[in-house]
Amino acid sequence: MKPWTIRMPDEILEWLRERAAMESIRQKKNVSMNTIAVEVLTKAMEKDKKKKGR
Repeated sequence: MKPWTIRMPDEILEWLRERAAMESIRQKKNVSMNTIAVEVLTKAMEKDKKKKGR
């Protein structure tokens, strides 16, 4: 993986923090904000690829 720095609105950052915290509780292990962001972007990429494949 390659590092990437991103600026984002506070609202999105807070959502990532909350989502990572909830996943950490649910999975009973630490889940990072980066993990959540990669999952969201991966799903969006797969959806876009399927859409373009039509």
